[in-house]
Amino acid sequence: MSSIEQWKHTTLEALLGYHQTLDAKTRKRCRLDLMQRAVMRVAEFSEHCSECQRLQRELTDIAAFPSRTDRAAKSEMKTHRKKLRDSTEHLHKAHKLLPQGTYFGLGIILGTAIGISLGILMQSIGTGIAIGTGMGVAIGSGLEARAKREGRIL
Repeated sequence: MSSIEQWKHTTLEALLGYHQTLDAKTRKRCRLDLMQRAVMRVAEFSEHCSECQRLQRELTDIAAFPSRTDRAAKSEMKTHRKKLRDSTEHLHKAHKLLPQGTYFGLGIILGTAIGISLGILMQSIGTGIAIGTGMGVAIGSGLEARAKREGRIL
């Protein structure tokens, strides 16, 4: 097992342990799901990206934080979230990965806008919004699924 794979395995095991011991509210506050996805992606890109190699150390520090959340002050939680945001920002910018739900939200916004226009033409804005939102959900879900298949979602 390579050192990258070993790091990935060890870090994911630690996060899984936190997932089992922390309550749902704390898991959500600590963004454990995002941390797991970030660890998997950093391990994937670490061979070719020096910044991802640096992020391995950063994510190791971040992964140690949830064990202290019951005693953590607000400032510590804020620092934890900032480090996680900085880590995922590199994955978004350098490796062109998108946050989960990007296309879904975009589809709803565009569908609603189209629905309003359609509703004005039909002289029934409520019906137009419902049709447009439905179209937006369908389009956004399709784009999200395609991006996930192509491996462009963090």
